Amino acid sequence: MRKAAFLLTHLACVLAGWGIFSAAAPVSKDSTEREPTEESPRAREMRVRRDAEILLERLRAGLSEPESPSSDGEVLRELSVKEERDLRGPGDRDMVSTIRSQIAPMIHGIHGADLAYAFRHGQMKDMEILEHVASRFPELNESRLLIKAFLDELGPIAPRYVDGLLALLPPDERDQAIFDIYRDGLFRWHPEQLTEFLDLAFSHSSSVLEDSGGLERMQIYRLYLAWGDSYPAWLLDQAHGKGRNVLLTTLLEVLVSTDPPAAELLREEMIARSIPLTR
Repeated sequence: MRKAAFLLTHLACVLAGWGIFSAAAPVSKDSTEREPTEESPRAREMRVRRDAEILLERLRAGLSEPESPSSDGEVLRELSVKEERDLRGPGDRDMVSTIRSQIAPMIHGIHGADLAYAFRHGQMKDMEILEHVASRFPELNESRLLIKAFLDELGPIAPRYVDGLLALLPPDERDQAIFDIYRDGLFRWHPEQLTEFLDLAFSHSSSVLEDSGGLERMQIYRLYLAWGDSYPAWLLDQAHGKGRNVLLTTLLEVLVSTDPPAAELLREEMIARSIPLTR
């Protein structure tokens, strides 16, 4: 049974990676014929994760001894044994992904109320969702891996509302958690979410922008191309904060080389409002 549990844990990690790879892979011709309606990337990812869970259950049934009933908690109990390992290691990242595949359907309304919508609109707090969903997995109560999975799932949805979850992590792990939120959410965030994230990062003295290799410049320019002059105008009208100021100075740096007339207009507005021109 101990060997079977080890194999099951290994398969769980492989399946998590398979789900992510499959979600990103192009849809084959046969698959397109079976699903004539257009499917969003998020819906497809959730479908692949559900398929992985079904396959995982079948594998679990085959590996378990006859007298030992299978349950969702078996894989998660194996993951909790690895609790003390560094969350930045590749093994733990796979385990967090596996836990995330278990909790995502509950958060996104696949098995009930859409908690993600309520969270994004401030109707539920991060700790309320944690308590509601984690009650299904008592063997991972207060696990750092479980907290990390919730941060990965909720952080990109509404960065400004995850302070409670971040507070549950040791200080030396918070910066990595913030970077993971940044990595997962950056290229799908609307202007408001990007501003929220930077306020969150700066409130925790995160070094995420120094470690990102300038990815935020690319996204800020993409937002400018999508929103046009309304994007800097929107930023200028936001409440004063370090996150907003960094976005404005970064946008100014980008426009100097891509659209000098627009850069000059933005520079004049920033000077008139006493907004720093550099970070």
